[in-house]
Amino acid sequence: MKYRRAGNIDVSVIAFDSSVAGVVPPANFRALVQKALDSGIDFFRALRPDETTALGESLTALDAKRKANVAVGIPRFFAAYASHFMSASEFLEHELSDRLERLGSNYVDCFVLDLGEGRSVDLQSVVKEEISAQSSPRGVPTTSYEGGIFLHETLAECMDVLNRFKTEGRIRLIGVSGENVAAVRRVL
Repeated sequence: MKYRRAGNIDVSVIAFDSSVAGVVPPANFRALVQKALDSGIDFFRALRPDETTALGESLTALDAKRKANVAVGIPRFFAAYASHFMSASEFLEHELSDRLERLGSNYVDCFVLDLGEGRSVDLQSVVKEEISAQSSPRGVPTTSYEGGIFLHETLAECMDVLNRFKTEGRIRLIGVSGENVAAVRRVL
């Protein structure tokens, strides 16, 4: 197996995507995790909460937590954030605490903000309008574009929060992913 440097950790060039956890029985999933580890794969990705639970249970059962580099995160970040009435700090704290509990760990190697399909948008020409926080006392006003949510200011705030998590030792790396390479590039 080949390995590459990602930030301050070495990870296998092949990652194990835990999305199969929802398709196979737990014993089979655990066997797949063991086979991955036996093959030298040490990089595991689990974005959805149920995937994170299955991966955490498997790594615990295999006594392999120290052998695995785990990336967890928030699938379809902007949609997930927009559906909660929390500040960015509260939302990320909630999501990270949830993933840590599901993994049975006090830190993760990489926390990923997944943009999903993400539209490539020319941010210079977007007309922004405020969306009210509805009647919720915890509501957070957001900015809209083309019927979707793009929180440029909030993304900067999220990066500040994630950098605080890094300083606290709760995450080692921050990742951004998505199917639309142009959208990911714009965020970076």
